[in-house]
Amino acid sequence: MDKYKFSYLFSSHAELIEFSALQNLDDFAYFTLDGKIPFFYADGQLAYSSIDTKLAQPSTVKTEKRDLFDNPIIEVFLDEALYIKLLPNEHLYRVESLRIPAPAH
Repeated sequence: MDKYKFSYLFSSHAELIEFSALQNLDDFAYFTLDGKIPFFYADGQLAYSSIDTKLAQPSTVKTEKRDLFDNPIIEVFLDEALYIKLLPNEHLYRVESLRIPAPAH
């Protein structure tokens, strides 16, 4: 699960502060189902049982680029409002985009 690097879209400064405090907790983690990170809609309904399910859709646009260390990555900007659930508070946080390592050629 370390392969995903998320960019979040916060609805308020207070949500950003909450997120910053949360990621510094010892028990900070991504909520998983069957070992995979799912996407949710804003109302908490399950949207996709795993991130990979969303990434496999033909409409998902992936851009190959390089990170700050010149490593090949794939950046994906989401085409719908999707959220992940973070532990320990189980709040939903909107994901604007994510980066994954590019497959080795």
